[in-house]
Amino acid sequence: IWDEPLNYIDVFSRMQIERLLKEYEPTMIFVEHDVRFREKIATKIYSKEEFDTELVLEALKKTLQILEERGYQATNQIVGYLMSGDPGYITSYKGARTLLTSFDRSKILEVLLKNI
Repeated sequence: IWDEPLNYIDVFSRMQIERLLKEYEPTMIFVEHDVRFREKIATKIYSKEEFDTELVLEALKKTLQILEERGYQATNQIVGYLMSGDPGYITSYKGARTLLTSFDRSKILEVLLKNI
């Protein structure tokens, strides 16, 4: 994760950074306001909202997988949690409860409704 990598960088250093990133193609997340740099280096650009949505969807997928692995009716358990707010509906196995409850329930519902 790299926050504004070009802040206070001289032109020569910037060129070196761009060259190295293009050459080695590392997996990374960075925040940069320089449009030219983003377009030259990034392979996928997310807005903050898109990034938040992806995090929620990934958490839901992982939670579903964990619940199913433990033999639960995964959808029923998640619906129970979303309706009641009771985290006991989500197993703590493999950190599923911590993962899902790290998001506000209203955000989870918003993401689900937008992705129907």
